Amino acid sequence: MKEILQKNGWVNYRTGCSCVGLPRYWKNDGRMGWEIITKGERFTIKRDGNVVDSGVASNFNELMKKYELI
Repeated sequence: MKEILQKNGWVNYRTGCSCVGLPRYWKNDGRMGWEIITKGERFTIKRDGNVVDSGVASNFNELMKKYELI
C-alpha cells in the first residue's frame, strides 16, 4: 500500500502512537479533505474526518480507484 500511495502523490505526514500499532496517516495536496490511514494490512479512507470505507491490502487498489484516489 505504501508504494502505491507514494507513486500516486500521497505523503506520510504523521505516524500515530505505538500504543495503537503505529498507524500512518497519508494526505495528497491534489485531493483536499481526503486522508488514508494504514496500519499493517488494514487501511481506512476518510473524507473531511469521516470514515468513507476501510479494508485490507487485498482490496486496497479496488477501493482507491472506486473513490478516484489513484
